[in-house]
Amino acid sequence: MPLLAWTAVARALDGSVIAVAGGAGNLGPTVVRRLAEAGSTACVCGRDQAGLDELAAEIPTSIETDVVDLLDAVATKAWAADLAGRHDGRV
Repeated sequence: MPLLAWTAVARALDGSVIAVAGGAGNLGPTVVRRLAEAGSTACVCGRDQAGLDELAAEIPTSIETDVVDLLDAVATKAWAADLAGRHDGRV
């Protein structure tokens, strides 16, 4: 993405709270890093606690992590509801 376009996106995302499912997977860490650069708080879930911990250590100020099996619909829905509660519905 051209720098000028990314700057506009970053301004739009600054201060937002964004849920990232599967954040410790293959593409997730790159997405989370870009969100952090833009000033967003990333609420990241995945099945790999170690991967989530590693990502959180890299980006300590703008990330929340939760272990959630996204194949479990009840757990996924509970995670989404919990995030909405933690962030006054701003996710």
